Amino acid sequence: MVWQKPDYTKYYMHTVILEKAIHKEQHVLCIKFERDPELEKVVRTLPLCTWSKTLRCWYVPNQPAHFRKVLAAFRPFAYVDFTKVVDTRTETTKKFVRLGSQKKVTPLPELSDRNRKSIEEFEQWLKSKRYSANTIKTYTEAVRTFLRFSAKKNQTKSTMKTL
Repeated sequence: MVWQKPDYTKYYMHTVILEKAIHKEQHVLCIKFERDPELEKVVRTLPLCTWSKTLRCWYVPNQPAHFRKVLAAFRPFAYVDFTKVVDTRTETTKKFVRLGSQKKVTPLPELSDRNRKSIEEFEQWLKSKRYSANTIKTYTEAVRTFLRFSAKKNQTKSTMKTL
């Protein structure tokens, strides 16, 4: 059986959606819900909560204290969907993204004349064995890339394990 997200509408009659936005050059939390007098009473009790004609929703400053107050105010009356506000990535994922974005790529060196001649001979051998044009292209490109990569290594000290 496949796991499915529970249908919270069985338990709550209303859904409140929280989203991040920038309004008047400030980071804000948008509070969106279908028009309902009960929810409007709740939203009006929140400090610094304002209606925006441009965003067409209620909003508060995007700060942890305001986020907690919004959750506490609406939870007795509605299901609060805050998936667009909270970063659900794990610490490991965040670390990986940070490290990946900082990695510098160094270009591979050009092939030597000797290696270029060896690739041409390899290509001729593949043609003599009647490999398809796409296979020949793929194999020679793989060998070319490997030779360019291994040119940076000291080939006299290279072993199968280090390659």
